Amino acid sequence: MPNSLFSCLSISSLDLTWCILEPPHDFKGFKALRSVALYGVTINGVQLVKIDHLQLKILTLESCFDVEEKEIRTPNLKNLQYKGQVCDNPIFNDVSSINERTLLLTHDELDYELHLWQNFLMKL
Repeated sequence: MPNSLFSCLSISSLDLTWCILEPPHDFKGFKALRSVALYGVTINGVQLVKIDHLQLKILTLESCFDVEEKEIRTPNLKNLQYKGQVCDNPIFNDVSSINERTLLLTHDELDYELHLWQNFLMKL
């Protein structure tokens, strides 16, 4: 993706498929986002992907990020779809307003993933 994407701060919907993102070091995020769908997106040069967004309503992450950790805090989120490997280790801090739960699991290490998701659902 071109770096010019990161200067479009008024984006309200972002839908990316199979691409590589390299955000600038000073990038502070898209403040107007309401919907994000990322499929097979890799973020280069990042160890922790942090989605901390008060306005986000819809979040879809599928087979994304080549990073160690994902931290998600979206207190106004209404729809969450997540599909990833156990090693993805998502951290859901505040997703308390979800009213439509769509949690997709991969087939690898299914028992361990079920344990992770049970812990996540208990936080809701």
